[in-house]
Formats: sequence, structure tokens, C-alpha cells
Amino acid sequence: MKKGFAIAAAAALIVALAVIIPTFLGGGDHNLPPLPRLVYASGSGARSAPNGLLAGADLTLATDLPDAPAEMPVYRATTAPLPTTPEEALAWARDFGLPAPKVYRDPREPEAIFVLGDDGQQLTFRRFGPLGSVDYGNDAAAAVDGPPLPFDRAAEVAIAFLREHDLLPASYRVQEPEHFAPRPDNPIRSVQIVPELDGHPLVGNMVGMQVAVNPAGEVTYASFNPLAFERDGNYPIRSAREA
Repeated sequence: MKKGFAIAAAAALIVALAVIIPTFLGGGDHNLPPLPRLVYASGSGARSAPNGLLAGADLTLATDLPDAPAEMPVYRATTAPLPTTPEEALAWARDFGLPAPKVYRDPREPEAIFVLGDDGQQLTFRRFGPLGSVDYGNDAAAAVDGPPLPFDRAAEVAIAFLREHDLLPASYRVQEPEHFAPRPDNPIRSVQIVPELDGHPLVGNMVGMQVAVNPAGEVTYASFNPLAFERDGNYPIRSAREA
């Protein structure tokens, strides 16, 4: 009797260890659901363990499939006119408050226009085919130290900055970009402005706006693309059930 009980206890311990040990010793995300391990234990499709602890078991995954619209609108994006001459670039610089701005060219980027103020503020204009971008930088503001602003406060500063320069989209959503949280050695708070059309956030290259705000509530960096959108039909969407 004792021997049989000991064998049963050992078997139960082996099953428990087979499930628990990979959780602590395996690499990657420890919060993954245990289904792959159960499949492995059942020997289903596992050439290295054809006789797993759950060999012969039928494992079924059931889930509710999400609903989705049958199609989504597609837009063609083009950049609103950007400066192509030093005079046009200087006009932008004055609007952004760059003191005593000067225009420069870089042989490595012959199509780009660089404007520098004598206090370290910068504006850079680039073209990428039908699209383009504007980058603003303020080195003095970037050097300000202190505790980072709460995200809500930084978002207010970013929105006010874009609105002041007539760059805020008519409809948008605000979010904190991934992998850009403030650090002890860099207390800058990043804010992402995502334009919306017909209630949908726009997804694609160079459609969002990034604004960085220092602990004093000053914009240290901004990257934006003044876009215009033209409806370009609809894109059909296959439902999850069909897929």
C-alpha cells in the first residue's frame, strides 16, 4: 500500500514539475499560456516527445472570434507644401521664434534645408517623394533637468505647440509611444499625436507626430508631417472566421 502511494505521489510530482519547471527555467515571456506545453506533453506534433505525459489526449482551443467591418477606407496622403527656398525656410523659422535664423545646406542631404537660430534652435525640412517631414529641435531645452512631467501635462504642452503653429490635425488621438518612457538620465516625456479620419486612427509611414517635452514644460524636439488626405477607395477585410 505504502509503495503504491509513493509511486502515485512521485508520478504526481513529475507531472507538476513538467509544467512548473519550464515556467522558471525557460526563456522569453513567463506569462505565456500553458497550451504549447500541454500540446508538447500530449506528444501531438512533437517529434522529440512522441510519448508525452498526456499522450493520446485531445486538446481543443475555443475562443470567440471578433467582429470586424467588411471594408476600411483607404486614403492617399501627400505632404502640404514645404519650403523649397531659403526665403520660405526663414519664414517658417520666424514663425517658430528662432532668433537670427540662418539657412544651411548639407552635401550629404542636398535636398534638405537646415535652419539654425543663434540660441541653438533648429528646423530641418526634408522631402521623400510625395511626402516630407519637418523636425524641430531645441538643445537648450533638452538640457533642462528635473522630474519628468506627468503624461497628461506633457500632452497639453504638445497640443498647444502644434496648435500654435497651425499643425494640429482636425481630429486626433494622443498616446504615449512605446519604448520612450522617461529615464533617470533622460527625463524627457514623449507624446504621440495620431491623426484620425472618419473616426479611425491613421496607420502608415510618417503619419504621426512626435513631440518631446522637458521637465519645465518646454518642447525639446518635434517631428511632424503636414499632410493632406484624399479618399482612395475601400479595402476589403476578411473576417476572422473566414481567415
